[in-house]
Amino acid sequence: MVTCNSLLCYIATYKEHIVSSVIVCIYNVIPKPSNITGKIGYVFNVYTVREFFGQGLATKLMRTVIDEAKQLGVGELYLSTTDDGKGIYEKLQFQHLNEEMCLKLI
Repeated sequence: MVTCNSLLCYIATYKEHIVSSVIVCIYNVIPKPSNITGKIGYVFNVYTVREFFGQGLATKLMRTVIDEAKQLGVGELYLSTTDDGKGIYEKLQFQHLNEEMCLKLI
């Protein structure tokens, strides 16, 4: 069983409106040599309002998430990407993996 132990949520605001966000769910799996803590983070809901594209908001929020995850002992961060986000993640040194698959149960 995998349980979520922590949820990180970071936002950027402009005039009391959320204009960018990043959420990370941190959970535990069986430790392995490449991740001895067994802590995994899955990044989702990375979003920036189109009018705020190009201002570096998502990149700043992602750097904050990465720093916080390191402090919490997270060994690996995973995410799915769109064409809009791919450049940000590559710049942050995320590596391409095989595509993920999902079975919806509900």
